[in-house]
Formats: sequence, structure tokens, C-alpha cells
Amino acid sequence: HCGGMLRPHVVWFNEQLDSNVLRQVDVASESCDLCLVVGTSSVVYPAAMIAPNMRRRGVPVAEFNLETTGVTSQFEYAFQ
Repeated sequence: HCGGMLRPHVVWFNEQLDSNVLRQVDVASESCDLCLVVGTSSVVYPAAMIAPNMRRRGVPVAEFNLETTGVTSQFEYAFQ
């Protein structure tokens, strides 16, 4: 209500992900049945490691993207 601009809930380049969020990802991934990857280049870490790590754990991964990425071939499903 201050009249200023609102910041979206995103991480900009050169910003760090909240360590609590990364811990929550680890906890949630332990009981995950499917991982959906939507609209990412899969090159910005640490977020880029989430889907490949899920795949290594045996969790099916479905990638939804406008173009293929360097890890598209690792996933069971890819939609463009």
C-alpha cells in the first residue's frame, strides 16, 4: 500500500536461493512421485540440479519447455 513497485517471488541473477527453500526441496523430494520441470534452461544452479537429482533417485521427470535443454534427453517425458 506504499505505492511502490512490488517484487515478484523470484530469484534474480546473482542472487542466492534461500537455504530454507533448498532444504524444503530436499524434504519434499523424498516423497515425490513425479517431478514437473516447466520453462527452465536447466543451466542455473542450484535449481538446475533438482530435476537430474530426482531422476537419479528413480523419480519420473517431465520437462515442459519451448526448446530442448542440455538435460532433456535424461528425462522420460519432454513436451515442447
